[in-house]
Amino acid sequence: MTKAGTLYFFLLGIFFASPALAYVDPGAGSLLLQLLAAAGVGFLFYIRKIRIFLATLFGRTKHDSQGGSQGTDTIDGDRDP
Repeated sequence: MTKAGTLYFFLLGIFFASPALAYVDPGAGSLLLQLLAAAGVGFLFYIRKIRIFLATLFGRTKHDSQGGSQGTDTIDGDRDP
């Protein structure tokens, strides 16, 4: 099926949909809100990882902008000897 055909059926479903007459309990709304919040935070962490990867790929590290040395850091932030 082409993109135009898919779009056509999608729009038909939206414009000619009948009411569902279904009950949605309040827990479903909070579940949806939690899902959206978790997806947003996950997306931000994903973007941060990509930004850090690209910065290290092109040679821009935190130590370059601060005028420090190119030594490696430990987890605590202390320099290795």
